[in-house]
Amino acid sequence: MESSLSPKTVLIVDDNFINLQILSRILKKSKCGIVSAQSGQQALEVVRESHPDLIILDVLMPEMSGFEVCRQLKSEPLTQNIPVIFMTALADMENRDRGLEIGGVEYIVKPIDLHQVRACVSKYVN
Repeated sequence: MESSLSPKTVLIVDDNFINLQILSRILKKSKCGIVSAQSGQQALEVVRESHPDLIILDVLMPEMSGFEVCRQLKSEPLTQNIPVIFMTALADMENRDRGLEIGGVEYIVKPIDLHQVRACVSKYVN
């Protein structure tokens, strides 16, 4: 049985390495374990291997969008309950609504607000 005191693991998915580094630094201060992926396909593999407690997912990525990654995760019994926070440059309401409809729990628009990111993450890992 997993202890509730064990650190929570957050998967950060973004095709931009600098964004991965920034988010990793922010979340390490929250004492979360961090795993990362730079593509949708890699994210699906990492989820199967590491079973994260939360996923922060970019939408605009080559080959497989964050929306498609979320759709696949929500269709599988082992991953359907992992909360997904979308983090993207797509600021329009249509994409925001789409992200929430397919299973995202939050939708954060880039450039990111550090306080908003910390608040969203702590809501799902604490």
